[in-house]
Amino acid sequence: EKLAEYRAQGKTVMVQFIARWDPTSKLIMQNAIDRKRVAELCKANHVITMLADISEPSPEIDKKLQEFGSNSVPLLAVYPPSSEPIVLRDAITQSQLLSALEEAGPSRADGETATRPVSTSVH
Repeated sequence: EKLAEYRAQGKTVMVQFIARWDPTSKLIMQNAIDRKRVAELCKANHVITMLADISEPSPEIDKKLQEFGSNSVPLLAVYPPSSEPIVLRDAITQSQLLSALEEAGPSRADGETATRPVSTSVH
């Protein structure tokens, strides 16, 4: 499983649980996920992004959704390098996603300890 491998390497990972046919998933992708500020923060913090599309049956994706107590999408999980995932459900906003990514912080280089996250927000 790639997720376990990335986590073992100290990477920050964002997993988008969606369905291609679901209008809400499409809306969240357009309005919250596929945005310039999100892309910039993911790039700056070396966040690995993964897509878990339930359009085709997948026992692995179903198992992950059940771990979050969910049977539906959209759901977004941001895994910090060394702690529990931050889970966003249903009507996910860009602001919520940016906050979750900032809270998760950057991926760690091999053997590096956690560092302060890079933020794209204007102060």
